[in-house]
Amino acid sequence: MNPFEHLGIEAGADEREIKRAYARRLRQVRPDDDPAGFQALHEAYQACLGYAQHLRWQAMQDAEAGSDESTPVSHAHEHIASDEAPASQAQDQPDRARETRADDEPGHAPEHEHESDELAPSPNEFDFNAFMHELLQRAAYQPSAGLARWLRESEPLYSLDLKLALRAPVSQVLAQIEHPLPVEATAVIFEFFSLDVVGEHDAWLHEHAARARDRAESNQRFHYTLEALQSPRVKPVDRLLTRELARPRHWPRRVFIALVPLLPMRLIGALKALQGIDAQQAALQLNGESVSFWQRATDPLRLSRPRVAIASMRIVVYYLALVGLMNLLIADLAPSPVRDLSVAFAIWAGWACAQAASLRWWPTVLVERLDRRTVFSTVALIGAAVLAPIDPFVASGLGLVIALMAGSERSPTHGSLAQYATYAMCAALGTVLLLTTGSWRVTIPYALIGTGALHIIHSVAYAWYRGISVPQARTQAGWYWYLVGASGIAIAVGLYKMANG
Repeated sequence: MNPFEHLGIEAGADEREIKRAYARRLRQVRPDDDPAGFQALHEAYQACLGYAQHLRWQAMQDAEAGSDESTPVSHAHEHIASDEAPASQAQDQPDRARETRADDEPGHAPEHEHESDELAPSPNEFDFNAFMHELLQRAAYQPSAGLARWLRESEPLYSLDLKLALRAPVSQVLAQIEHPLPVEATAVIFEFFSLDVVGEHDAWLHEHAARARDRAESNQRFHYTLEALQSPRVKPVDRLLTRELARPRHWPRRVFIALVPLLPMRLIGALKALQGIDAQQAALQLNGESVSFWQRATDPLRLSRPRVAIASMRIVVYYLALVGLMNLLIADLAPSPVRDLSVAFAIWAGWACAQAASLRWWPTVLVERLDRRTVFSTVALIGAAVLAPIDPFVASGLGLVIALMAGSERSPTHGSLAQYATYAMCAALGTVLLLTTGSWRVTIPYALIGTGALHIIHSVAYAWYRGISVPQARTQAGWYWYLVGASGIAIAVGLYKMANG
């Protein structure tokens, strides 16, 4: 039974007929004799009254300017007319007591019927679109105290029926506007229109009011977070990444971020944090071109154009840096740039394809038992060790990449410690190999390969010792302090032997 059938009237009845039907039914259902029946009757009355007020508001709009596309009452008919429609307009105890007192005598309508008819302005006296435009402008740019004073002094809103009829369209506009209002302004509007006391019994109105409040709060958190990331209190690199996300494209900044290891993933982390706060505001406030570029550049499932371009730049720059370093140490080496760069790019492409394939098709059971990253890193290190005697340039580059990646796997809390351990282990292994072989040709590639292998061995051994998975072990500090200490001792001993012949 829908609310209109409960009152014994037809759907679409006006407010006067609804109030009279309610008064008639009150003679049969008394709150003292049948509390549950009285509660159901009162809820049906509130639902019908709210629906009639929606219809009256729509009539006011049609009388003024016809049907306007921006009129924010779209689901009122379905909301009230169905059997499962919510039943109340958030006027619980006070209205119930007033209606009970008003209808003790047969045929007596509620007291406020004639008052509301007199206070309600005629359709031509109230322009909802103009009112809503001014309300949004004042809420966005005026202090909350001024907004509250303007609402209180607005003569059309002296009508209690008009205020009640405006609750639904106002809440719907606040829930759907592109730029949410400040939290303080939203609170003022909610208090004035009594939207802060809407309960879940009026699901449609409660849903829009809750969404409007949530959007205002999330919008405030988004702007606070964005301002914090751009403030002088954060690290310069975080300000740089935020500018890349929020401002137009700047090629020197973009190239710098692309060439520095880990910065693209750090940028994506900041982007996901902002999107998690308010995805709609992130789409509006951030630079869409920059967001799309870095999402494609860091997507492990695709070899997109930005990702290939960044990988190619890194291979060339890192190769030139490695060649310069090795030429300082090994003067008789003659690298072959075309061959070395081709091999390096082929290795990267194979790695990227294997990573994408594993993310798509690697069985869950194997992921739990055999960590994907550990398996790939181990295979790559074996390949680098085989290449070391043949092409130390490519082997050194591959070992360096794996060593840095393995050292950066730790959580932000322990990432710095793992990086320091990477440098210390590499220096220690280089010192030991140089003392043992006396050849830089062997020292550089195998020191880098050994550093990556030590990272993997540490993660696997610590996971076995603690009884946890390898991914969990990579989020902890583990025994890195001991590795740093042992590396320091090895470096000191090696330098002492070098100094004493």
